[in-house]
Parts: sequence; structure tokens; C-alpha cells
Amino acid sequence: MDYGLKLGGRNCEELCLVGYCDADWAGDTSDRKSCSGYLFQLGGATVSWTSRKQTSVTTSTMEAEYVALSEATQQAIWLRRLLGELNVDQNCATIIHEDNKGCMDFVALDQQKRRSKHIDTRYHYTKERCASGEIELRYCASEDMIADVLTKPLGPSKMTKFASEMGLVPTPNRGG
Repeated sequence: MDYGLKLGGRNCEELCLVGYCDADWAGDTSDRKSCSGYLFQLGGATVSWTSRKQTSVTTSTMEAEYVALSEATQQAIWLRRLLGELNVDQNCATIIHEDNKGCMDFVALDQQKRRSKHIDTRYHYTKERCASGEIELRYCASEDMIADVLTKPLGPSKMTKFASEMGLVPTPNRGG
């Protein structure tokens, strides 16, 4: 089945940027690298999404989620600046939904633990942006994580549910 992206969303009056972020830890069996996926919606319409393999191997689910969250945070800040240039100012924090509580706790910690010291400082961007008030993390249960569709194979019911929540709609078959 072919899908198209429906623009317009569900709530065009409130144009707050909202994100969903996920990772599939060590999902590539050939090199055990993880997959990051995130999407952003504005007024309920999906305006940005990415699914890509992470550049290095991570040693835990939390670390894979933290890397994905750093990538999503960078995109959120870029989108906020773009929206500002278009006079769609974001006067509130951009909420990014995350389904890994360990990752969220790690962002909230002021100090590193011995077992997380190896995580590259480039991924600590999210901590800075949360501290500045530009980003706010919110827990999202795994069964409601829209970004799952970008990181792993899903069954038909979840695929249909998340595709709908992304604004993807079936399109007529143009082939023949």
C-alpha cells in the first residue's frame, strides 16, 4: 500500500513543536549499531522525520536512546530557529517524548556516573537545551511511541496506528 503525508494536522490554532524520539538498540545484526528515529509535529502535522543508523556502537539501550535524543534535540533547535525566521515563534519549550526512563534520568542528572563516563560529550547537547528551557522531556509509554515506526519492524496494527498518528494516509495505487 502507498501512503501520502496529510498536511494540516489536527490543531492548527496552536503551533507548538512536539517531538517523538526512539532508538532500536543493536538492531543491525551485522555490526550491532543502533537505529535512531525521531519525528516532529507542528499543530498535529508531521513536518520533519528521520530514521538512520547511529555512527558508533552503543553499549546499552539507555545509551542508544541518549544518542538518538541528542540528534532529535539538534533537529528541534534547528526547527525552532526556522520557525522563528518564519514568524512562528516558539514561546514554550519544545516537548520531546521519550520512552526510556533511564535516558530521561540521565539527562536530569548533574553528574556522570562511572558507568556512563564513556559517553561522548557531544551527546550532552540535550542536557544544555533542557537546562535553557528550550527543550522539555516527557515520558511516553513504548506502546504509544510514534517514532517506533522509524526504528523497527512493526506488526500491522501498530504500523497502521502509528502511520495514522504521523499523518500518513493511504493513497490510490497509481501503478496498475
